[in-house]
Amino acid sequence: MIPTYLRFHYRPAGRLPGIGTLFTIHNVEYQGGFPPSAMETLDLGWELFTPAGVEFYGAVNLMKAGILYSDLVSTVSEGYAREIQTPEYGGRLEGVLAASSGRLRGILNGLDYATWDPSRDQALEARFDRRSAALRGRNKAALQSELGLAPDPSRFLLGFVGRLTVQKGVDILVPAVVPLLEMGVQLAILGSGDEHYQQMMRRISEEAPAGLKVVIGFDDRLARRIYAGCDAFLMPSRYEPCGLGQMISFRYGAVPIVRRTGGLADTVTDASVSDSGTGFVFNEYSTEALSGAVGRAMRAFSDRPRWNALVMRGMERDFSWRASAARYLDTYREIQSMAAARGTGQ
Repeated sequence: MIPTYLRFHYRPAGRLPGIGTLFTIHNVEYQGGFPPSAMETLDLGWELFTPAGVEFYGAVNLMKAGILYSDLVSTVSEGYAREIQTPEYGGRLEGVLAASSGRLRGILNGLDYATWDPSRDQALEARFDRRSAALRGRNKAALQSELGLAPDPSRFLLGFVGRLTVQKGVDILVPAVVPLLEMGVQLAILGSGDEHYQQMMRRISEEAPAGLKVVIGFDDRLARRIYAGCDAFLMPSRYEPCGLGQMISFRYGAVPIVRRTGGLADTVTDASVSDSGTGFVFNEYSTEALSGAVGRAMRAFSDRPRWNALVMRGMERDFSWRASAARYLDTYREIQSMAAARGTGQ
């Protein structure tokens, strides 16, 4: 609400004319909707409760207000900035966002490389970097042993760490689990979320063939061991504004298998179609497409020189905050110029 108050309370009173605002959307699905009576609670004039203002399908929508009244709007990847202007991903705000496209910036999130550093991570069985990536084999063996999976370096080990929700693709992952196990993969799943999917994961874990381990809950130590020990990391997201999992997996030498959406599309290139690829990407949101991408990854895994080169390309990627911070600084300077012009009446 700060941009709204600046626009309608402070600036008309001649206060804070040089203050600019950037509104950042991390997930357009969480909008802050309230009944019309919130207009009085928020001390807003009823003239703003219109389709051109903060009214949205009969309610007060705080995200809409932030979009309308900020100087600039950003979101956490260029891909997601494009997607939220479409009906499929816009959460019904696509028209508002498309009308504001000239003020919309997509800036990829960065990864804290001090926090996520396999060469110093105390959770790992063996710490490593690009020059000592062969030590990952010790982490794989330790992870297999810890999770009760057959300790076999030749078995293709998939990892999944995330919320058990539709957004993260769990609805297409669940029916893929048994077919993937029948393909010969091992699968380590760590996460919590919707009770419905937690129960489904527990049931599959009890009934599925050997090769699956499901841990319900949050466990930072185990998450790190999965990143460092799995061969490939699954992110079959329905939508993904940015995604940090694929960045962490690159850093820890796991090859990401992702759906082409949002920040995943911006950060992972398909090794099936390019010798410079860094992962495996599928387009259609379906169990079959997910399984097909895993199959392509398995075939690449069987060619160890090719796989090792793929791992190295991923580990060489730089998703630290260095580049993203520079983009934010440029955006802040742009807003400063807008605010300065407003303050002088230009």
